[in-house]
Amino acid sequence: VIFYQISEWIFSQIGLKLVIDEKTFKTTINKRGNPCLQIRIGYVGPNPQPINPKIKIDLTNDELIAGSVIKKEIHHSYSDWTTKYLVSSYSLEELTAEKIRALYERCRPRDLYDVIHLYKNPNLIGVARTVKVLLEAKCQYVGIDFPTPASVKTDENKRDLVSDWNDMLAHQLPPPLLDWEPFWDEIDLVFDWLNGASTPISLPPAPHDAIPSTLLDASALNFSRSGINMQLLRYSALNRLKIVIYYEPTNGEIGPRKIEPYSLRETKDRKVLLFAVNGEGELRSYRLDRIHGMSPTNTKYVPRYKVEIG
Repeated sequence: VIFYQISEWIFSQIGLKLVIDEKTFKTTINKRGNPCLQIRIGYVGPNPQPINPKIKIDLTNDELIAGSVIKKEIHHSYSDWTTKYLVSSYSLEELTAEKIRALYERCRPRDLYDVIHLYKNPNLIGVARTVKVLLEAKCQYVGIDFPTPASVKTDENKRDLVSDWNDMLAHQLPPPLLDWEPFWDEIDLVFDWLNGASTPISLPPAPHDAIPSTLLDASALNFSRSGINMQLLRYSALNRLKIVIYYEPTNGEIGPRKIEPYSLRETKDRKVLLFAVNGEGELRSYRLDRIHGMSPTNTKYVPRYKVEIG
């Protein structure tokens, strides 16, 4: 009943029709013999599709939260929505532990992609032991052994991963979709980090003293300019890929610049700057309101500074 009420309210507010029928709700039994509810809600938007897209929701009361729940603000790209909402969320440490457990149990492409990026997160430097303790608790709760590189990198997992890589990730990530093999090879490094055998290199932030500014969270930014593809910028930074921006300097014509992205900062007069290293190896700042487009590349770069776009 509540979902029908939600459907009616959403339609009255924004005209989006939710499709709720006998296929929407499916009860399943997890590996521990406890019931879970899987919900798939179709919707019809302003541009109807041959097959209605669906929102998937998994509900369970049988999941261990081994650490502390934190409150996180909902980020969105809607300029007319100014109300701030906080929701309960995993901590970064718990999320990493949960993702490693999922990688061990099912080894889906998205699990591997997420784990490799998570363990490199600068905010996890020095807390590998905390992640390991949380992972041990989760493994004990579901009745599985603590994972090892050998238990993850099985021939069966590799075969399934290679087969599903494009199908499961190409529609979720901007092009170019990276090859699976470098991610697979880094699994050993994840467990070296988890077991304290290695520590990710801590790089200094890109110097910005000459331009007083405040670091911005790229995931929370809202830009209406069509030339600013924030998803592509974040994807390139996370994967250490150079990107081409089409920039309009103060005096001159719009032209391409191939850069290494590092951080986004806001000046006192509310100008947003992209700090990046240009093709000559020089650190530069680019005003986002002067960027008229972005193009992806498949050229990797080795960071010279801390990558703070994530």
